[in-house]
Amino acid sequence: MIRCTLLLAAAAAAASVQPINLEWRSIGPAMFGGRVADIAGVPGNPRIIYIGHSSAGLYKSTNGGTTFDSVFNDGGTLSVGAVALEPGDPNVVYLGTGEGKPRNSISYGDGVYKSTDGGKTWKHSGLKNSERFSRIVAVSRTHVLAAVMGRAFGPSSERGVYRSTDGGATWTRTLFANDTTGASDLAVDPQDPNIVYAGMYDYQRRPWHFRSGGPGSGLYRSADGGVTWSRISNGLPAGVVGRIGLAIARSNPKVVYALVESREGVLWRSTDRGLSFTLVSRDNRINRRPFYFSQVRVDPADENRIYCLSGDLMISDDAGKTFTSVGYSSFFGDHHTLWIDPQDRDRLLGGSDGGFYLSNDRGKNWDFVNNMPMAQPYHVGIDMAEPYNVLGGFQDHELWRGPNEKWNEVGVREGDWKRMRNMADGMYTVPDPRDPNIVYYNGHFGDITRIDMRSGEEVRGEGVRG
Repeated sequence: MIRCTLLLAAAAAAASVQPINLEWRSIGPAMFGGRVADIAGVPGNPRIIYIGHSSAGLYKSTNGGTTFDSVFNDGGTLSVGAVALEPGDPNVVYLGTGEGKPRNSISYGDGVYKSTDGGKTWKHSGLKNSERFSRIVAVSRTHVLAAVMGRAFGPSSERGVYRSTDGGATWTRTLFANDTTGASDLAVDPQDPNIVYAGMYDYQRRPWHFRSGGPGSGLYRSADGGVTWSRISNGLPAGVVGRIGLAIARSNPKVVYALVESREGVLWRSTDRGLSFTLVSRDNRINRRPFYFSQVRVDPADENRIYCLSGDLMISDDAGKTFTSVGYSSFFGDHHTLWIDPQDRDRLLGGSDGGFYLSNDRGKNWDFVNNMPMAQPYHVGIDMAEPYNVLGGFQDHELWRGPNEKWNEVGVREGDWKRMRNMADGMYTVPDPRDPNIVYYNGHFGDITRIDMRSGEEVRGEGVRG
């Protein structure tokens, strides 16, 4: 009886406990961004910008990038692979969820989402099992094409090129190679939308191994808007190839560029609308890690000026024969997307592992627009200091420690964070519970380091002792 009474009393007490309304607050670090997957702008209108992040959702600016709002928070994921706007109506947005660069640490998606009010509300629009997208092209109000990469860590059937003729309400797969081959890129002729190019990429990632390339990879061309396809081989590598990136010269659509992961070369060029190709570059700098990059763009007014997105942003003014580099000091490296205003060739919007950048002089100078929470921590730790510190390792942005709060009017600021390592994808950070100034951490190189935050002394590898 006594036991029963105690249980009833405990149940009554638990029922009377009200949930605490907690609110999130940003504490940083705020000096860097994170991996931008895709960007969509509006031709001739610099005010509207959409930024798709690999793990932080979709951001929108209506004032040219002065401020951004997070506009995709009600879906099943925050990972974005592709963003597309309906031609003539930037309020109609297609969002392909799931990052299309199959690195070992990636988030996955759950299909296509569509908004008709500029991102205020969203409706799921199919391809739920696609997992990740490399490109979506809204050809017209009804005609939409999607390049689906499919599962990274295993075979899947929902991959390849999909076509919609009702604005994304339904989809038909029109190009498929096998269950490990996804579509790595799409390009639509700006003068004749019946001509479409697709790159197919045979790949498979495992926890212990990555295969980039296979028999399913290849370049395809359609002359009926993506209904049927023909494989292009004239002038292209004959052996096994990997990921393929594509771009068409708006000023002369006969010119098509193809970045091809191959032992025979890197960049190919066509002057007959993709019927045949010629090798123009073997420079591995322009596509240093093909599975992660393989992106090429063409100046809308100059068929010979091209941009290749790699570790550095590489620019050529002679149709790919020679390249110059935009260094890390101007634009943080590992470039993934570049949008060029077709009505203003000087206006470039770019995204990399460092976040979002813009240029208004054809890439001579770049501004880092650091007003979105984009940093990507792999792991978070806390210590026993008072007030306690928060520690984290970040993708491409080393390892950092900062206070969880500050007794002032503005809270934690950028200068309150201290970097513990100057080069690494930061991973684990484990403070000594007896002394918060002693921290153990590791980076993606596999090393383990012990650092004394008071002196900056570091001990690595076998010399580490608890």
